[in-house]
Amino acid sequence: MFVVDAGANIAPNQTESRDMNQSSGKIIDRHEAPDIFCDGALGIGFRHNVCRITLYSERVDASDGKTVNRVVVGHLSMHPTGFVDLYNKMSGIIEQLKKAGVVQATVPLSRDQVI
Repeated sequence: MFVVDAGANIAPNQTESRDMNQSSGKIIDRHEAPDIFCDGALGIGFRHNVCRITLYSERVDASDGKTVNRVVVGHLSMHPTGFVDLYNKMSGIIEQLKKAGVVQATVPLSRDQVI
């Protein structure tokens, strides 16, 4: 598990003093909030104190019916505290997927094994 260092290089007005696990109030479920599906992330970066993830979906090109293009379907921008909270939650899900046999850990190939 990771936590954000409150003294890290984050603009003073963006530093949060509360832990993301602490309740900040009532959770309000907006039924009109869109469900976003993506096949993956094209990139993840950190710029201007914001963690940014570019999401893509694979789409078949209608002109030939064969070519599969990766189309950007969204950008997720998060404060580092929220990003770390998301990472920790995703790590927990990875452990559940490993136990269920859905995913398995892989060993990176050494330089000699790469063709």
